[in-house]
Amino acid sequence: MKKIRSLFFNPICRFWFAFGCFLIGALFFSRLYGREFDGPTNSVFAKTKRPVVLVVTPPVFNEALKPWVEYRQSQGFDVMILPMAILDSDGNVDWGIQTNPVATPAEIREKIVKVALEREIEAIVLVGDAAPTEDAKFGWRDAVPTARVPASVVQVFGSEELLATDSYFADLDGDGLADVPIGRFPARSPEEVTRLVNKIIRYENNSPKGNWTRRVNIFAGPNGLDLRVIGSRPGDEITGTNPLGGVSAIVDSAVNSMARKMFSEFLPQEFSLSLAQCSLQSPFCPYPPDFGTVFLERMNEGALFLIYMGHGRVLGLDRFQPSSFQDYGVFEIGDCANLKSERGAPIALFFACYTGAYDANCQCLAEEVAVSSDGPVAVYAASRLTAPYGMCVLGYSLMLSAFESDLSGMTEQKTLGRIVLEAQKKALSPPESTLEDRTSDDGENFDETLVFDDEVSTPEPEIADSFEDTPLDKLNARLEKSLRDAEEFKQKNASFRVSLDRWAAILDPTASKLEEQIKDHVLEFNLFGDPLLRVKLPQRVRVEAPDIAYSSDEITVSTTVPNLNDRESLAQVELLPADFRSTVRKPKRARSFVESTETAKEYRETYRKANLFVVDAVRGKTLNGRLEMKILVPKDYSGESVVRVAAFDGLNYYIGAKRILVRPRSEQASAE
Repeated sequence: MKKIRSLFFNPICRFWFAFGCFLIGALFFSRLYGREFDGPTNSVFAKTKRPVVLVVTPPVFNEALKPWVEYRQSQGFDVMILPMAILDSDGNVDWGIQTNPVATPAEIREKIVKVALEREIEAIVLVGDAAPTEDAKFGWRDAVPTARVPASVVQVFGSEELLATDSYFADLDGDGLADVPIGRFPARSPEEVTRLVNKIIRYENNSPKGNWTRRVNIFAGPNGLDLRVIGSRPGDEITGTNPLGGVSAIVDSAVNSMARKMFSEFLPQEFSLSLAQCSLQSPFCPYPPDFGTVFLERMNEGALFLIYMGHGRVLGLDRFQPSSFQDYGVFEIGDCANLKSERGAPIALFFACYTGAYDANCQCLAEEVAVSSDGPVAVYAASRLTAPYGMCVLGYSLMLSAFESDLSGMTEQKTLGRIVLEAQKKALSPPESTLEDRTSDDGENFDETLVFDDEVSTPEPEIADSFEDTPLDKLNARLEKSLRDAEEFKQKNASFRVSLDRWAAILDPTASKLEEQIKDHVLEFNLFGDPLLRVKLPQRVRVEAPDIAYSSDEITVSTTVPNLNDRESLAQVELLPADFRSTVRKPKRARSFVESTETAKEYRETYRKANLFVVDAVRGKTLNGRLEMKILVPKDYSGESVVRVAAFDGLNYYIGAKRILVRPRSEQASAE
C-alpha cells in the first residue's frame, strides 16, 4: 500500500496517470459525438469551432497576402493557410525552378477534404495562376494547378474534351460539383497579389457611394458564331469557310432574343440598366468605330455588374465586323491598361467562350482583368467553348441568386462566392426548384451628381412596342397583366425556363442532354476573385403608388427608408417604361455600314436616347425616414410603367420600385 501511495505522489507517475485519463475521456467523447461529423475525426472538438477559410498558396505569396488575411480575420473569419512548397534537404523552401506542379490537383483536394472532416469550410481561395505562362521564370513554383475533368456534351460545339475547373477542389462529397464557395487570385507575382488585395479592400471600404450600386451594364456581341475568329486578333486575315455556316446565325439570333428577354423581364425594376449591342439595326448599337471606346467607358463609369454576352477568345472578346472589310475590336487584353473604375469597380460576367482559359500557357483575358489595379473587382468567365442554352440557364440563375429579396428590411450582405454557388445549384435544379417568391411592387452634404447621375429622357409620342396602334380594349387587357402578385410572378419565371427548354429542344444539337450541358457550364465557369467579397447590393424598400394613373396626372409616390442615427436621405423618384423598353423606335438603316460624319451623328444620338429609359424624375428628402413625393406623367405618355425610388443617406443606398399602369387621358375623358 505504501508503494502505491508513493507512486501516486511521484510527479512522473502523476503525469502519466493524468495523461491516461485524458486519452480515455477523449476516446469516450469522440465515440459519443463522432457520428454527427460525417466521417472519422481525430479532434474531440471537431466541427464545433468557427468555420474556416482555406487558402492554398505557394509560399512566395505569403507576405503579399498578409493584408488580406488580417483584414478577413478582423471580420471574424478563421483563415487557414495550406502551403504548397518543395523543401530542400535542410527543410527550407526550395526557391528554384520547378518543372512540375508542386502538388497535383488530387493531392490538393485530398488536403482540403481532410480539413473538411474536422472543420466547416466557409470558402476556399486559390492563389496563383493555374499554369505557368511562357515567360514564367520559375516554372510551376508559383502556380496552383487546376483540375481538368471530362466534358459531357460541349465538345459537340467544338470544345476540348477536358474542362478546366476549380470546382473540383470544392467538391467535398465526391459528386463532381462544388459544395462551398471557391475563387482564385490568378496572380503570377507578389505584386499582382498586392494589386488584387488592395482592390478588394478598397471595394468593400472605400468605394464612393452612389448610383453605380444599382447600375447593370450589358453588352451583346455580334450574331453569328464564326469559329475561325477563335484565337485571332483584330486585323488578322480570316480565311477558309465558317464550319457552322448560316445555322449559327439562327441559333445566335434565338439566344440573343432569349437573353434580352431574360434581362429585360427579370432584372428587378429597381435597378438601372444600360445596353449596347453589336447589331446595325438595333437602337442600342453605338457607332461601330466607337464600340471599343464605349465598352471601356462602361467598364470605368462604375456599375454593380458588367455583363458581356457573345463570343470570345483567350485574348479578347469578339470583333464587330459589319462588313467583310471592316473590323472593329470590342475589348482586347491590351486594353486592360486603360481600365480605371473611379466610381465603383464592377463585377464582370463574361458569358463568352475561352475568356477564362486560365490553364493556357499565356495570361487569358479574365485573369488580366482580375489583376488590373483599377479594373473590375472580380471576373466570372468560362475556360472553354460555351453553348447558348447553358449560358442562358446559368445567367438566369445568377440573376435569381443575386437579386432575390424579401423586402423585409436589413438583410445580411451577400458574398460573391455564395451568389455563384447558389446560382450553380439553381441551374442544376429542375425549373420548379429554381423559383423564388419575389415581388415587384414592392441632411448630409454629398454630391447629388454622384448619387443620381442617370439622365432623364424626353418622352416621344411613339414608344417601342407601339401602344398607339393597339385598340384600347386590347391595350388595357395586355397592360393590366403587369399588375401581378408574387405568385403570378413565380409562374412567369417558370414559363421562361419552360420556353428556354422548348427552344433548346428545337435548336440545340444536345437537346437530349440539356442537364449535362448545364453541368459542363457550371464546371467550366470559374470565379477570378475573392469568394468572400461582400457585394455592394443596395437595400431594397417597398414603394407605394396608385396601381393606375392617366397621362398628365400627378402620381403620389411614397416609401419608408431606415432612419439610421437620424440620418435623413436625399431621394429621387423616377418614371419609366416597364421591362426597360426603349423610348425610341428601331432605326431604319442600310444593311451595309459606311463610315461618315452623318452616320456617326445618327448612331451616337440614337444610342444615347435608347439608353435614356427614365422619362421624368424629381428629387427630394426624407423626413423621419418617410418620403412622399409627386411626379407628373407626361401628356403623351402611356403604357406599362414603373415608378422607381433611390435614396441615399450618405452611407447607405436604398432602392425600390412598383409597376403601374398609365392609361391615355382620352380614356379617362370617355369614361366620364
